[in-house]
Amino acid sequence: RQQVVGFNTTWGVGAGVEYQISDQNSIVAGVFYNQGFLNVAKRNGNFITGIDDKGTPDPVDDTPIVKSIDASTISNNIAIRIAFLF
Repeated sequence: RQQVVGFNTTWGVGAGVEYQISDQNSIVAGVFYNQGFLNVAKRNGNFITGIDDKGTPDPVDDTPIVKSIDASTISNNIAIRIAFLF
């Protein structure tokens, strides 16, 4: 929780259909795409790898090599929604 922002703003676009089963019931389905505006990661992070900066494995010993990464993350998703309305 300390590494993730609790707020994000997004934009989205989608399309869907509605199929009427009876006078009072229908099925709704759609596909939607959402893209976030904000970086949801709070800071840079580290990860452990066995590969050095040149891309080769460490041949001397098995000590882990720690690299820093840019943890910039934008939240995107594709959603499928299906609903039964009554």
